[in-house]
Amino acid sequence: MPEHGRYINQWIKQGYEVKSIEELCIPREEIIYPKKDSPDEEFRILTIKYSGRCSADEIRMGDEIEYSKMKIVRHGDLVFSEYNAFHGAIGYITEEFDGCLASGSYIVVRAKELKDSLYLWSILRTTEIRADLLTTAVGMGRQTINWDNIKIIQVPLLSPTQRRSIVDKIIHSWEQEKMAVQAVDNIKMDLDNVFGVESNESQYRFIASKPPK
Repeated sequence: MPEHGRYINQWIKQGYEVKSIEELCIPREEIIYPKKDSPDEEFRILTIKYSGRCSADEIRMGDEIEYSKMKIVRHGDLVFSEYNAFHGAIGYITEEFDGCLASGSYIVVRAKELKDSLYLWSILRTTEIRADLLTTAVGMGRQTINWDNIKIIQVPLLSPTQRRSIVDKIIHSWEQEKMAVQAVDNIKMDLDNVFGVESNESQYRFIASKPPK
């Protein structure tokens, strides 16, 4: 079975423009040395999940960060896990995660046309494109990728209007998701109003009862 880029000719015959990631994005590195330069500053540590969503649950002081060098991510960046991108761990940095720190195991790139960032995020996470990443990966069991692997990936481009429609759908779905989370939190507060189960005392008790990490 043909592997890397097996649908490119088909996409072109269908009238779609096909471009490499190198044509669409540039690598971006904003380096910080937190242990050396900002030991007393608090930082949020970025994690990209297989779902493509970002999280920054871990918060550390500069002198607690084990890596000497970290990368600052900015709103609009695309971030690839060098170990798990082909599992879907490719993230889009929203405003919420602007300024978080990513370790050296993440590759940060930026779309040349920022308005296409979310479209690229969505097409890069499709099964066929992740298979292309997998077949370019290096290491035992094809475990890791780097910019050289990413930049040769070719993706089909819908028309600008269609790309904008996909971006709008993604943003709308995230807004709906945020509203759903807020609705669940509101239920917790309703229960707290009756039973006092989210009181400060409850919070302190929970923290005091947690086992050490």
